[in-house]
Amino acid sequence: MTVLKASFLTPLLLVSALSGCAVMNAQECRTDSPEQLGLEDGSNGYTLARLQSRVQACAKYGVPFNEQAWMQGYRQGLAEFCTPQGGEAAGLSGQPYVPGTCPAASEPDFLAAYRPAYRLYRVQSCYNRWRGGWGWGWGSPWGWGGPPPAFGC
Repeated sequence: MTVLKASFLTPLLLVSALSGCAVMNAQECRTDSPEQLGLEDGSNGYTLARLQSRVQACAKYGVPFNEQAWMQGYRQGLAEFCTPQGGEAAGLSGQPYVPGTCPAASEPDFLAAYRPAYRLYRVQSCYNRWRGGWGWGWGSPWGWGGPPPAFGC
């Protein structure tokens, strides 16, 4: 009986978890401003693939998506994101960057700030894993002693 319940609930849980991954729901397709969505997507550094995800999501509900309005907002958002400050913030937060997302004119300055910030993020992440991440572990005053394990960071 327990196995039957588990096998019945597993697909339901999977469907509910995956439905949370949808780019947009029907209500958002009908009410959200495509230009505002483009602005948000651009300022978060999403690629143009995000547009196709939005178009496909709204098509499922029979709602047309204004691609031109989204592109207008997206360009404005990228102008905010593709700056040295945006590169540093993205790098420090560990956000991956897809080359070519920023316009060719602003990408070199963006990358000049992004690369060292991303390296710092990676070093900090490695150190936190080495330390245990909870304030105890290898390298902390309450640690287990002996040499720390090699994490290959």
